Amino acid sequence: MSDIQLTAARRAVLQAVSDGEVKHHRRWGRDPDEDVWRPASGGHKRVNAGVEFLRKAGLIKLGPPTGDSMFASRLWQLTDLGEQWLAEHPEES
Repeated sequence: MSDIQLTAARRAVLQAVSDGEVKHHRRWGRDPDEDVWRPASGGHKRVNAGVEFLRKAGLIKLGPPTGDSMFASRLWQLTDLGEQWLAEHPEES
């Protein structure tokens, strides 16, 4: 595996994906889609840029829709590479 370097913020998003806390929301019309991290501790944070980097690196992928609508939210999931990266880089942040 090529050694993918992640900033602390990107690593935190990758861990949040692993924990099932990052959703992709499709929007109607001109509103852009957004990726939102909702930690179990409460609150939320928009993480579009971090998610895009992780997706392009092959560490995450979109999971199945959470509903029947084409605009249903989807949870981001780890790929095999993402699982391997987390296993090889435990708690570096």
